[in-house]
Amino acid sequence: MTLNETKTKTKYRYLGFHINEFMEHKYTIREITKSASRALSAVYTKFLSCGGMSFDVYTKLYKTLIEPVLLHGAGLWGHNNWREVQTIQNKACRLFMGSSSNASNVAVLGDMGYKTTKSTELLETYRLFLRVRYTYDYRITHKVHMWGMNISRSWDKKCYEIAHKLGIHDIIDSQYSNRHKIYDIKTKLCEIEKQEWVEKLYQDRNEANAVKFPGVISHQNDRPNGDTVSQPVKAWNTGSVCVIAQCLKHLETVTRVDVVWDAYIDNYSLKAATRSKREREYEDESRVKTKFLKSFLRDDNNKKELFSFLSQHLAQQNFEEKVVVATNAQDVLCYPPRDDV
Repeated sequence: MTLNETKTKTKYRYLGFHINEFMEHKYTIREITKSASRALSAVYTKFLSCGGMSFDVYTKLYKTLIEPVLLHGAGLWGHNNWREVQTIQNKACRLFMGSSSNASNVAVLGDMGYKTTKSTELLETYRLFLRVRYTYDYRITHKVHMWGMNISRSWDKKCYEIAHKLGIHDIIDSQYSNRHKIYDIKTKLCEIEKQEWVEKLYQDRNEANAVKFPGVISHQNDRPNGDTVSQPVKAWNTGSVCVIAQCLKHLETVTRVDVVWDAYIDNYSLKAATRSKREREYEDESRVKTKFLKSFLRDDNNKKELFSFLSQHLAQQNFEEKVVVATNAQDVLCYPPRDDV
């Protein structure tokens, strides 16, 4: 009689999850990021073949084709912060913005107006947590959940501990419906992310007024009546904040700051002549004649309007007893208003 040897497996795959005895999700995350990267490549290929696309169209494609792949099963692994998942979103933002490899990830994400994958993962985690916690008492899933609340390293225990750190445990224990709780948790996570983003904005190498990147998040939910803003205008608004922050930094040691913008004179500017030779124009519904947003400022008319926009914002600020002077085309703007500049 021959005996067949029984083979054992260290892990097995079920519904896209790699499950082992330690319930590690690193293999699952690896497969998810690979699939999302392939989906992003397909979208970017269409982006190039179409000669570019609008911000709304690109965002729609990202939300429908890439984000669902990134968030596959996020309710189980979303309580941990996985850098690999955020990397895919950063890459998607860089491809649309045309940013260089050394540009700050927070800057690119801020100009796009996207929320980080961390808050989205946590939202999916607590969506599943509430569903299991408030199901019928006689169901096995509820009994396992209540048992896991007493285990120190269980998913249930970790989720509840994170809720205490985020200050949303009161929302979880409230008597409202799960739909209402999810809305409150989403609002709270958005507020936390805004606060963390501002801290990253003004804290670079332990310098309180240092600006790490040329952009500030512009949340569409903060705009009245749900109005949206075009991508160039959004970048202008974010850029004004950085210019003001840089002026405040210099005003700590001096009493006056002069902001002088470049002037591109027709037929006399070497830079303008060089750009006109290299320019590749594309027909677009907007006034911008460039293929990518990266080349937006290569149009001299756009740059002139941007400089004027920034100068007007500087003149409207309150710098107390300090003086800030900024050029505005052939004129000069100043705070406080003066006639001798």
